[in-house]
Amino acid sequence: MALARRFIIQEHYKDAEVRFNKSPSKRMLEAVFDRGIWRYPTRISKAEDERISYEMKNPIIIIHEHPLAKLITREAHEKLNHQGIQDIISEVHKRYWIERL
Repeated sequence: MALARRFIIQEHYKDAEVRFNKSPSKRMLEAVFDRGIWRYPTRISKAEDERISYEMKNPIIIIHEHPLAKLITREAHEKLNHQGIQDIISEVHKRYWIERL
């Protein structure tokens, strides 16, 4: 599952570059390229609490215009049984950074 997810995210970067002429490196100066995936270091990235996962500290950057952003948001919406917007945003931000979400 992790390998498939990594592949989909990497392909999303390539597709966004072609379709929208967008890439995380052009838009976010703080972005870190980690094993083929762009990550956005948040304010809590230096926290040493083991309850905060690496993905929460450094969420994966997703281009908001790309269909993958909508799929990730829809997945969170269904996982939370159609709860409110704030709950969905919070769930997505545990793993991903989608600008304008």
